[in-house]
Amino acid sequence: MIAMFFFISVSSKYSVNAQNEKGFSSKIIQQLIDVDSLDKADFELNKQIEHLIAQKKYNDLAEYVYIIGKIQLLKNEEENAKSESRKIAALIQKKSKDANTLYQININLSKLFFELNNVQKAYDYALEAKTHASKSKAIENILNSEYYLGDYGMKLGNIELLELHIRKAVQIINAAPKTQYKISARVYNLMGATMYFSSKQDSAIYYFETAIDNVKYLEKNYENQLYLPAAIKGNLFLMYLNQGKHNQAKKLVEESLTLSRTF
Repeated sequence: MIAMFFFISVSSKYSVNAQNEKGFSSKIIQQLIDVDSLDKADFELNKQIEHLIAQKKYNDLAEYVYIIGKIQLLKNEEENAKSESRKIAALIQKKSKDANTLYQININLSKLFFELNNVQKAYDYALEAKTHASKSKAIENILNSEYYLGDYGMKLGNIELLELHIRKAVQIINAAPKTQYKISARVYNLMGATMYFSSKQDSAIYYFETAIDNVKYLEKNYENQLYLPAAIKGNLFLMYLNQGKHNQAKKLVEESLTLSRTF
């Protein structure tokens, strides 16, 4: 049961939502995907990509690296998912050397390859993303990279990698206590997992509770507002159950199940 909750930190329902210019937004494509209109989503995607290429707005193409592969993956075309995403990534890399753009390309490829069940490749792309984030000194991008690296490390069964990257992520958050990072809740959840694996249950409880407190800063979607808090409360339920605090555990598991059913 413990793994069921800890291993939810990266979702297969990752979505994009960025606006390039009037009438051109990945949000339109995501909405079509959400209602299973994959052919329409594919048409809209190609229209937007062709427009951006014609306008030579290569940096704006980086957000499409994930979504172009996602559509192919939803069509059960795994090889096309890999090749099409890598093709657009190669085009952008040929035309742009902007560090933030290169970060976005690689972090999107990491998310795609995670969904393709190639966790090692996902880790490798996230490591490359961190390299570019560090060059640009974009703190939030570095934080996101550390989070994904820690998460992929855990999914590879490498708890040392989990701890290495998640501790770095927590250090970044702690260094700017007045800054509300969107990914903080997920970082604290994995830090709670790290404490659990180190047999430090009191510390695990602290980080899981801190994760719950930071859920409100996540991007607003069903996963972040329902599924993630349900999982974190499931983690807390197990901690309190292990400590014999049955009343607190009972309340948490009820809340977790309610959120899960709503999701």
